[in-house]
Amino acid sequence: MDFTDGGLANNSFSYAFKLNNGEYDYYLNFSINGTVPSTNNNNFTVAVRAGNSSTVSTMSFAFVNKTQWTTTIAPQFKLGASASAADDWEANVTTHNAAQNAGKKTQEIVDDSGLILGSTSSSATSDSIVLKVPSKSLAAKVYFGKQGATSSTGTVKEVVPVITAVGKLDTSITTNDKATKNMVLVGGPCINTLVQALVDAGKLDTTYTCANGNPGSAWTAGTGYIIVVDDPFDVTGKYAVVVAGTVAADTTVAATTLQQYADKLSGITSNWAKVTTSTGVAVAGS
Repeated sequence: MDFTDGGLANNSFSYAFKLNNGEYDYYLNFSINGTVPSTNNNNFTVAVRAGNSSTVSTMSFAFVNKTQWTTTIAPQFKLGASASAADDWEANVTTHNAAQNAGKKTQEIVDDSGLILGSTSSSATSDSIVLKVPSKSLAAKVYFGKQGATSSTGTVKEVVPVITAVGKLDTSITTNDKATKNMVLVGGPCINTLVQALVDAGKLDTTYTCANGNPGSAWTAGTGYIIVVDDPFDVTGKYAVVVAGTVAADTTVAATTLQQYADKLSGITSNWAKVTTSTGVAVAGS
């Protein structure tokens, strides 16, 4: 620890303490003005600053003259405005390049320099401040990829954000959508007009129709269906995948199965599959 007396004129003094944890220097600076006595709570007669620089501080504390100085009354000091209570402004800590009031905190705070300020809600009530100097600077070991693997040059694939709609109501599908996009049609013909349009156009068998709100004979309760339709709207090279059931629960199972293609559908080569809702097992359609 280094100690220096600035010996400033007019009974003003600066005391600087330098602490070293074996890696870095930390500083605790006191500026005392003994010629400007005051009973004003906001007139600091002792300014205390701390940080990892002798000139720039990341912590500061407001010690205030408690009584008017005279030849018979010794000077007394308190932290903040109250001798037995904590004030928000009596401790100030810089974290993330922003100074914040820290006079009533119940947890320790690590400032931008690495210094640690102890809980002020308890210590400040006795006009004291607890500072901790870290014994060692912490470091994180960060890996990109598999730990222990060697790195090599390769191709970087950029992730492009999706900023256009990926889901639409059946009534919002345009002629251009039908001509230029592959589609996943969720819901049967009784709820999704595009699925009924495929039946009407002969792209799906008439047994998949919806008549008077009732699904056709191809639909079995307790079963979800995943059906791939080629050239659904007479556009060569485009596909529509119908994901549906007779009720919402069956449609949900079909959609979940499609999401787990690698586990549940990879062995199915036909253009449609059905999934038993109670078991989640998918089999090829025939």
